[in-house]
Amino acid sequence: MHEWLSKPEHKLVIYPAEILRQETKSVKEVDVATIAQIMFRIMYEHRGVGLAGPQVGLPYQIFVMNSTGDREQKDKEHILINPQITSYSERKTTSLEGCLSIPKLFANVERPHTVLLEAMIDGKPTKTQYSGATARIAQHEIDHLRGILFIDRISTEERNELLKTIPGYKS
Repeated sequence: MHEWLSKPEHKLVIYPAEILRQETKSVKEVDVATIAQIMFRIMYEHRGVGLAGPQVGLPYQIFVMNSTGDREQKDKEHILINPQITSYSERKTTSLEGCLSIPKLFANVERPHTVLLEAMIDGKPTKTQYSGATARIAQHEIDHLRGILFIDRISTEERNELLKTIPGYKS
């Protein structure tokens, strides 16, 4: 992670960059405050609510989120390290999703309404339950840590139609 910090600039990684399809490594370090600050800055610059390591070129199991997307609401900011979803609700909800790394593409994605996860959250080992929009954000970002994109959670036909709208995209 130190080599990533020494880069002269940090920016959002855009699809189809290879790192977006790679599994990430476990984070061994606990002090990730500087990395999280950079990630939050990039997330807010692009008007997001969550951002995972691979989206900024960092192949580690870290993501940041603020379900409000409002940089003034610091109490809603969370840094999750090495997250694992331990259970999903049977209840599912479908909602429109997009991704900062795939600008201007949106699709309805079905996901469990509630998840229970374990992670180092804000520097403490934590088990927590998220529901609704916060659960959706957590699942979306954890997918990124496994090389899965929201477009992988829709039908092949819908995905192909969406991807055709990306300038220069070749199937």
